[in-house]
Amino acid sequence: MIAFLSSSDVNGEDLGDVCEPSLSADENNPGFCGASEQGITNQISFLGNQIDSVILVYQMHTGYEYNFEPSDFRSFNHDYNPFDNQLSARSIELSHHAVDEGADIVIQHHPHVIQGLELYNNKLIAHSLGNFIFDQN
Repeated sequence: MIAFLSSSDVNGEDLGDVCEPSLSADENNPGFCGASEQGITNQISFLGNQIDSVILVYQMHTGYEYNFEPSDFRSFNHDYNPFDNQLSARSIELSHHAVDEGADIVIQHHPHVIQGLELYNNKLIAHSLGNFIFDQN
């Protein structure tokens, strides 16, 4: 059996986009699971004893578009460079935490550039897969 779990630390609300779900999903409100250590732990612990009998794929919508993680992405003004693909420390911490909690594969996406693969505790982490098809300029 394969289990897929996911979380996000990116939404449109921060920029005033009311069309995207909030990061505050709970029992009474739909939305995303926020990408945090506690959110990841809560989701994975929900699998209980089944965790040993599944392949757990954990996906994270995280990181800033086209680059590593600047301190304030809203004031980030420089030309797009597809080879500027350094990993952010926060994305690494979150992916390592997911593996430490039981994920077998971690797949991150959002930067739109390839950010490489990592083996951490013999588990595969794809830090950013880049784009296959996207309607950007």
